[in-house]
Amino acid sequence: LYERATGVSTGGRKPVMLALNAEAGYAIGVKLTEKTLTAVLTDLDATVVARQSAAIPGHAPEQITGVLEQVVRALVPAAHGRQIFGVGVGMAGVIDRDRNLVRHATYFGWKNLSFAQLLEQRLDLPVIVDNDVNALTTAEQWFGSGRGVADFLVISLGRGVGLGMVLDGRLYRGSRGGAGEFGHTTVVQDGPLCACGKRGCLEALISDPAITQRAAAMLGRDLSVQEVIEAALGGDTGVQSIFAAAGRTLGLAVANLINVLNPALVIISGEGVRAGELVTVPFQRALREHCFDGLADDLQV
Repeated sequence: LYERATGVSTGGRKPVMLALNAEAGYAIGVKLTEKTLTAVLTDLDATVVARQSAAIPGHAPEQITGVLEQVVRALVPAAHGRQIFGVGVGMAGVIDRDRNLVRHATYFGWKNLSFAQLLEQRLDLPVIVDNDVNALTTAEQWFGSGRGVADFLVISLGRGVGLGMVLDGRLYRGSRGGAGEFGHTTVVQDGPLCACGKRGCLEALISDPAITQRAAAMLGRDLSVQEVIEAALGGDTGVQSIFAAAGRTLGLAVANLINVLNPALVIISGEGVRAGELVTVPFQRALREHCFDGLADDLQV
């Protein structure tokens, strides 16, 4: 800490305002996905100093811990000898922070794995593992649009559909770390098959894979998400209707969250926002249409 300024007296001595010295040391953050990991070295203001990425050769814990160790070691020289306080890993799945367990790893098939402990043994650094959308939500609360907001939601769109919740100023995790599985709420009974094995999940209707599958069936060829977006922006009305339907479905689903939780702010994030107004315009219409009377009046999105 350092003394930043002198505050206003309320009757006694003027208080000395303290601030965190961002240059006192570093932290390493890792985003772990289905096929790759990206790691960053940041100062204590979360300013990125260095970045490394690597492909994941397999999904066994020892394979991933090996690659993660290599990437973390490659970042250490950028700290120039200053202390690295620890490593944070964000990944998809149900993470029980109280018991420090990965209850369920969405892409890797792990069950009840002490992943943080495995990493600590290899890195000789403190390690925190958390659900990636909870990590994103904490970043928004500390450094982003959620600063000073007591009740807000973060919806993450992309390979899946995730939800982070700050309620009454605190990140809400649920009793076993499983809160926020928004993508696996049922929105269409007997709808399309989801990767989780159930039918009609929100993720099966609006995720990147769901959109590309629909576009491929319509156009008769496989496309990347970016190619689907470009086709829609190029005037293909059929592809535009795919995004419009996704936006409406998302608006309905988020309206249900608002009717239950009454947040002041909803943040839409993740790779899925690349589609822009193709999704956001129908999303906003459906959101206002399905919110209970008055709950959307002061809502920020």
